[in-house]
Amino acid sequence: EEGAELPWRLKAEQSGGGLIMDVGCHILDRLDMLCGPLREVQGSASNVASKGVHRVEDSVVMSARLGGTGALFSGLWAFKGAEPQDELQFIGTAGTMTMAGGGPAGPVTIRRQSEEAGGSSFSEEVLEFEQPVSNYLELVEAASAQLLASSVAEAETETEE
Repeated sequence: EEGAELPWRLKAEQSGGGLIMDVGCHILDRLDMLCGPLREVQGSASNVASKGVHRVEDSVVMSARLGGTGALFSGLWAFKGAEPQDELQFIGTAGTMTMAGGGPAGPVTIRRQSEEAGGSSFSEEVLEFEQPVSNYLELVEAASAQLLASSVAEAETETEE
């Protein structure tokens, strides 16, 4: 919207980058956890759809080798795409595994190639998981309480003066 204040994540001087720095890192963290460290990383980022609105990237492409297997990873982030999509898919020689890319919510779908009929059919299994409690919830709550207590103490000191 013309003249609207941009959120912090779209201000390079505050965020250090755009949405790939903010949310794309979660996909890379998940890849690292599931497959091991990324190697031979290459990529490119640009501001394609938002020129004149902000300076941070809205389109990113990346490739890498995964962990010890050397399997190839190819990623595409198009934050201004016409149809929102958040998907991480592993494609192997005997099937696929698909899950939400940026967060833990949603099912994991596993499609396996069938041994019957010469491997031309697939079975599908959908795994549902409870939404995990944040690992950082206690830390965030403690830090927030400390900041609020400090702000209240400061305000009381200023009032006394």
